[in-house]
Amino acid sequence: MKYVYALLLPIMLSFTNSLVANASDITVEPGAWVRLPPPVADTAVAYFTLRNPSPRDIELIGFNSTISEQAELHDTEMAHGMMKMHKLPQLRIKAGGTLRLQPGGKHLMLMRLKKPLHTGDQVTIQIQRYHGDPIIVHAIVKDARHTPTMHH
Repeated sequence: MKYVYALLLPIMLSFTNSLVANASDITVEPGAWVRLPPPVADTAVAYFTLRNPSPRDIELIGFNSTISEQAELHDTEMAHGMMKMHKLPQLRIKAGGTLRLQPGGKHLMLMRLKKPLHTGDQVTIQIQRYHGDPIIVHAIVKDARHTPTMHH
């Protein structure tokens, strides 16, 4: 029986270490926010920054939130003199890299809102990844019209 424990101990320790590493491989920077949509809108936009300090790439494969029926990662780019938006089905954050969701660039569309949003509301966003636990982002609803630092 001691022989079995001696064989299992390194496996159990490596499993425990991988869980600890997994829990801290992505950090969410403070300041996550959702732009207050007009009262009749059923879509809002979330912005936040994720850092990947780990030595491996992390692939984000799905998004959802407490306030919307659907959430999609989009990117904005200039094409033929017009700003165009397109869906990104997944996204890889390189080892040591950063993903910034910000106005005029990548952003998370929260579609088919379940209720009207108000300044100060908290929104929880869950990001699924290919491997590992989901990433949880807590964002505050802000009215960008009254917050000059929000304009980019």
